[in-house]
Amino acid sequence: HYNAVLDDAGHRGLLLTMDNDDVTCGHDAEIAVGHLASFATYTFGDFEWRARVHHAPDGSGPPANSFACFSTFVHGDLTHNELAWCFPANDGHEVHMSYWYDDVMHRTAIRLHVDLCQGFHTYTTRWRESGIDWLIDNVVVHQTRGTAGEDVPWEPMSIRIIIRPRNKPSTFLGAAHLQVL
Repeated sequence: HYNAVLDDAGHRGLLLTMDNDDVTCGHDAEIAVGHLASFATYTFGDFEWRARVHHAPDGSGPPANSFACFSTFVHGDLTHNELAWCFPANDGHEVHMSYWYDDVMHRTAIRLHVDLCQGFHTYTTRWRESGIDWLIDNVVVHQTRGTAGEDVPWEPMSIRIIIRPRNKPSTFLGAAHLQVL
């Protein structure tokens, strides 16, 4: 939903929903999920999402099989290049920062003092030819250094926002929302 009211203050933004109404995704999902991708592709720069990651419609934690992600991604016949923020359903205090440059995932998981599912936070990826910085609310939480095309992603990528079930075949364990200002 575009232009949805997202909070008690009346802020409007994008609301992606994972629910039991109509299947809308081809990732072997048997429930409806939210995927949004840009048509345009982008290269080195700063990518920022102001969002409340997946949570139940009543504001509680997400269903046990929910998975949310913000990423830049290359698909098709090109080598898998991707930069991703991923949020597991089982712990709102955990975030995974991953990148691919050689069809292999390189992932770092960290624990935070704040439950990211309970409020809006700013997630920034600074992608440079010499490395990647991941920031939450303007604080660097992880860094990777390397060389574009050798050990750091280099291909132009589309921007993605995803909420979907993690298990395949998927089952409905409850609705989840992802909100982006």
